[in-house]
Amino acid sequence: MDPELAAVLEAHAAQIANRITFRCTLIQTGTESYRYQATQESLFPAPN
Repeated sequence: MDPELAAVLEAHAAQIANRITFRCTLIQTGTESYRYQATQESLFPAPN
């Protein structure tokens, strides 16, 4: 693997994983997640 690409991937691993899993169903870990909340709100909108 190109060393420059490896450095970029290593430096941004958390952000990349966050973007990849944005539309996935994930297991709750007990912490707050903006993306999880946004997905839940889009799937189950609050009644008006």
